[in-house]
Amino acid sequence: MRKTKRPKAFISYSWDNSAHKTWVGELADRLEHDGVLITLDQWDTAPGDELPHFIATGIGDCWRENRLIVTPKDANCTRPWLSSLN
Repeated sequence: MRKTKRPKAFISYSWDNSAHKTWVGELADRLEHDGVLITLDQWDTAPGDELPHFIATGIGDCWRENRLIVTPKDANCTRPWLSSLN
């Protein structure tokens, strides 16, 4: 029997408020429950980790691995390090 590779997704989102952060966590939980391997800052970073590096790596892996990036429709690049990724 052939083993199926789990799909992967990197979730990037705005930290505008705690309700949005909670919603993203719940979305990630549902996707994991449905078999998607999720990369999410809430789960995969620790205090002291460099968040810009984590995001840049996640986005880079996304393009190479055909992963999904989820962002709010009204997101904008207001942070200089994020704008430099465009």
